[in-house]
Amino acid sequence: MGSQSLDRGGGEGKAGRLFLLAASGEEIKPVRREGARAEGEKTRVKEAGMISIQEIVREYLEKNGYDGLACPWAECGCKLSDLMPCGEPDKDECFAAHKTDDPEGEVEWLMLPGKAGEK
Repeated sequence: MGSQSLDRGGGEGKAGRLFLLAASGEEIKPVRREGARAEGEKTRVKEAGMISIQEIVREYLEKNGYDGLACPWAECGCKLSDLMPCGEPDKDECFAAHKTDDPEGEVEWLMLPGKAGEK
């Protein structure tokens, strides 16, 4: 087991805080930092065996034969090689997608929801 979470409830009517425990038992406290210190914290969390939402999504897409994500209403799409460049994927409007050529030739490629050949 890589790591586990420990919920320290805040008590009646108060928000709790979530702390992560590395496999070694070391507590990884949530900290807001910028620059090099923030990168160091990210490295510690990854070394503790935690993965990001982006990594979870990438793994799912790869395992299930998708090429990336598409948000048709925003005319937005991203390939696995550059997943979520916006940094703010919409949880309700980004869909697993396949890459295809643009029939109108306006752009190099398009991402369309679903797998190739699905309707």
